[in-house]
Amino acid sequence: MNYIVLDLEWNQAKSKKQLVRKPVILHGEIIQIGAVKLDPDFQTVDTFRSMVAPVHYTTMQKYVERLTGISNEDIAAGKPFEEVFRRFQQWCGEDFSFLTWGKEDERILRTNLRLYGYPEAWMPKTLDVERIFNAQFVRAKNQTALSKAVEQVGETPLTAHDALHDAINTVLVLNHLEKQEILRVLR
Repeated sequence: MNYIVLDLEWNQAKSKKQLVRKPVILHGEIIQIGAVKLDPDFQTVDTFRSMVAPVHYTTMQKYVERLTGISNEDIAAGKPFEEVFRRFQQWCGEDFSFLTWGKEDERILRTNLRLYGYPEAWMPKTLDVERIFNAQFVRAKNQTALSKAVEQVGETPLTAHDALHDAINTVLVLNHLEKQEILRVLR
């Protein structure tokens, strides 16, 4: 089994009035997928990064643009979700689990899968690395910013809010966690 450390960036409606409600309530439309593939021993095998051209939120919401550095030109140059997701599925392979920082990426991916008519049954088991980090390092259930967690384990974080960088940052934290706990949760 491989482990796919997944991170997503997404654009949002500019106002509640512009929020897409059908066929799903779309709080975030994926604009970038970044991932690191780890082997069964948690060693990096490969990386994946792709921009996605949004269909519904086609102009960057100012807050998201400032946070991610992703511009209108960047998303206009992205590929359609269906094309990117097909490549991502092939890249993931057959036997894998997702590892994410927090639960939000899983929720956004599930919503986008429903938006584009993909069966959610494709989704593998997903483990929240932030939860494991908090249990082992913080000893609390508080949210921890990924960049702060990377610093807390003694690593230097890459630029935040780039999907591949955040996936790599998650791997940096993961390298300091007790792997047996991760394996226990994934079984």
